[in-house]
Amino acid sequence: MTDPLEGASARGASGADEAEPSPVARLSETELEVIRLVATGASNREIAHQRGVSEATVKKHVTNINGKLGTSNRVEMALHAFEFGLVAIDTPDDEDEEARAHATRELAEALERERQRAAELERAQGRHGRNVRRLGGVVVVLTLALLAVIVRDASSIGPGRALATATPQAQPRGLPLWVPIRPLPEPRTGLALGVVGGRVFAVGGFDGARVLSELLVFEPREVAWLALRAKPLAVRDVQVAELRGRLLVPGGCDARGNAIADVEIYDPAQDRWQTSASLPSPRCAYALAVLDGQAYLFGGRTTDEADSALDEVLRFDPELNAWAVVDRLPAPRADLAAAAIADRDEIHLVGGRDRDGDLETDHWVYRPFAKPAWDPDALALPRGRAGHAMVALDNPVNRLYVVGGGWDAALENDAGTIGLTLEDIDAGWVPFARVPGPTPRRGAGMALLGRTLFLAGGTTGAGTGLSQDAYRYETFRTLEFR
Repeated sequence: MTDPLEGASARGASGADEAEPSPVARLSETELEVIRLVATGASNREIAHQRGVSEATVKKHVTNINGKLGTSNRVEMALHAFEFGLVAIDTPDDEDEEARAHATRELAEALERERQRAAELERAQGRHGRNVRRLGGVVVVLTLALLAVIVRDASSIGPGRALATATPQAQPRGLPLWVPIRPLPEPRTGLALGVVGGRVFAVGGFDGARVLSELLVFEPREVAWLALRAKPLAVRDVQVAELRGRLLVPGGCDARGNAIADVEIYDPAQDRWQTSASLPSPRCAYALAVLDGQAYLFGGRTTDEADSALDEVLRFDPELNAWAVVDRLPAPRADLAAAAIADRDEIHLVGGRDRDGDLETDHWVYRPFAKPAWDPDALALPRGRAGHAMVALDNPVNRLYVVGGGWDAALENDAGTIGLTLEDIDAGWVPFARVPGPTPRRGAGMALLGRTLFLAGGTTGAGTGLSQDAYRYETFRTLEFR
């Protein structure tokens, strides 16, 4: 199928006044992409793998970038990525001069410390080889996260902005950090993230006062969230699925907390919404996954109360434009998560709330083309989760990523949640990265674009605090920490 977004223009980050071009304006498109990857902490080998080129080619690009920018190492390159908007840190418009001066001093001091550490690593590289390169990646990632926190903590909090971000604590077992990107325009929870045509879309949610109809898109080269045509029906507690280059958005809860059965589909090529066949009955807070070109919807609830949890499994056939009840869950569940692993023809369902409101550890595997279809005894979560976000990576390895799900309690601590990954069905759930901002306890959106995870929004307090923070995480870094 032809990509409906193929050929769409994207604004580069190198535009500048012709009389005094910025250093970034001298970089090619390839070099701009390399410096963005360097800013995530990726090594030359990782960048080469992602771009399908040799390490020697990447090394040449890095050398050329340093020459054009007047920088001498990767840390300075990463700082330029922040300074010129290639990796965005949001700062309020009303930041006062004193706060700016303080942030500038802190940035300079942090940069000098990291320059010294980078120099030590470079001297030690000949002795330690691969391990030093790994540590160098961690230094860059931690540096960028530190810079983000410094700028945010030095900034004034304007009307409608998120709560202050806590300074991240020491990372256990060398865990890397998610890298902050441009925040959402306003805090929201109960939103969904989806990917179509190389862009990340944010749909619906609740901002603390109203249920949202806004549709946002984040295109990495834009380093900003842009508003598209609003969804006709405002909803929260929804999921989205990509089908044939479009976003499928079933049901959801309205402003009164009641579920709806309406289904709407967004076409990015036309920036247009259209209605589709309705669900057999209203529901929100369900799980959604796509397998073999069809969408599968699991459980959900009809109100905000846990005792309205459902056990139906629905399937949407885009050819027939029809939903059908095709199975039942092993038990009723709401606020659960699902992700498909296509090369195994299976969908994994994790956690959720039962009808008593308890957070469950269940991990069920659904194989719609097999008999029996259910494996209810897959490796359970270490502790119960609900309202969490989950995605699956099935190339080159099968892996599940889970973030959040503590509902009204932090799963780890307020310095940031530790995401869990299941690398192998029998290997166990292990931490993979820490979010450096407020803990997304429930309602955050997460999506996978290529091999990059995007995370945004969520409820961060005991039912009251909402986040507008957004992050990205390169999944190939997980391999480096095993």
